[in-house]
Amino acid sequence: MKFSLRKATCLFVFVLGWGIMSSSAQTLNYEIVKGGNVIGNMTAKRIVKGDSMFYSISSVTHFRVVVKLRVDYNLTETYVNGVLYSGHALSTLNGATQKESKVERRKGYYHIERDSDFLHFESTGVKYSIPEIYFSEPVGKGEVFSQIFGTNLIIENRGNHVYHLESEDGDNTYTYKKGVCVEVKVNRTYATFYIRLKSK
Repeated sequence: MKFSLRKATCLFVFVLGWGIMSSSAQTLNYEIVKGGNVIGNMTAKRIVKGDSMFYSISSVTHFRVVVKLRVDYNLTETYVNGVLYSGHALSTLNGATQKESKVERRKGYYHIERDSDFLHFESTGVKYSIPEIYFSEPVGKGEVFSQIFGTNLIIENRGNHVYHLESEDGDNTYTYKKGVCVEVKVNRTYATFYIRLKSK
């Protein structure tokens, strides 16, 4: 009886230890700042479990342009064996859908549903996309996949751990410290604001 109990205890410790080693999570919390005022918050999460990796980005922004506006943004992506498998992104303004996209890996390409459009993105496997840009400095990367736009976006190394990215919405400038994104300067036609990593 004692032997069996000991064996069971050792097995439990082994399984528990394996679970801890095979699963890890990282969370980055940001403030969204405009004109010196905090107008929102953003959270980026990355969970690694076995051969799968899960990303999520969620933000809430409040600002006023004649009337009060609230923008909610949520994005999720799943990687399997280092390759993007699926994803979903949704942006709402005062509860009404503004942009929505879904991406799904198929044989030799990605099927992307963007609002009412269906896109076909040729790729044997996306290995670097927008969520990862917050967790690791894109050293040696020339482009990053965006499911929102359904294509790769050019990312340019400006030196001193600063990178520039352009899209049809505007341009973003990312600054890194110890490999993690600590600030994003977001330039849009209507405003310039910053996404800044909160100090722990």
